[in-house]
Amino acid sequence: MTMELHPEDGDRARIVLHRACDTAEERDMAEEGSAMLLDGPTAFVAR
Repeated sequence: MTMELHPEDGDRARIVLHRACDTAEERDMAEEGSAMLLDGPTAFVAR
């Protein structure tokens, strides 16, 4: 898995996660895990 940070206007940034998956099931699990990983920082920044 790789992660890229792309600066945007002001103090914003876009986080992009990449992961190669062999099956649709693996992809779905990776999407769910990625969402969980991003929930914490998203909640912190939203404060």
